[in-house]
Amino acid sequence: MEPEIAEKQSIVELARAPATSAELQARILRFIIGGRRFGIVASAVMEVTVPPEITPISFGSDFLTGIAPLRGEIVAVIDLAAAVGEVSSAHVSKAKYIILHPMQPGESLPIAFAIDRIEEVSTIQAVDVEAVDESESPCIVGRTKSHKPPIEIVDHRKLPRILSHSR
Repeated sequence: MEPEIAEKQSIVELARAPATSAELQARILRFIIGGRRFGIVASAVMEVTVPPEITPISFGSDFLTGIAPLRGEIVAVIDLAAAVGEVSSAHVSKAKYIILHPMQPGESLPIAFAIDRIEEVSTIQAVDVEAVDESESPCIVGRTKSHKPPIEIVDHRKLPRILSHSR
């Protein structure tokens, strides 16, 4: 029997799955921000690109950097680094941006955030992920137990919510 892949589902299922759920796994895109390793469900990622031309927005959340054009579409650019307590990657000359698919096509904007470096796409299993308290970060839902340093799991469905948080 093939293992179940938790693609568009929230990665939260991995963090909250019973310890015996060896069959539940997800493909994640691993990346670095500051000195920390993160992962996000690979199917949520539209593309990885060079830094776009960002138009700052002076109102709204502290974590909203601005908006940027992407092939005729508008993308909301967030400061994920600040949301997880790291120094922003946007100023790093080799920074890349991860662009996520819109949560609701036609109803919401794609979200982009700066990263320092892409690692790889890999598969993680539910038995390797431990849940974290939501008070630690508004968008981190788990961390791997077998990786050193651990991979912190970002729930892409929570990223729009950080737009209403302030530092």
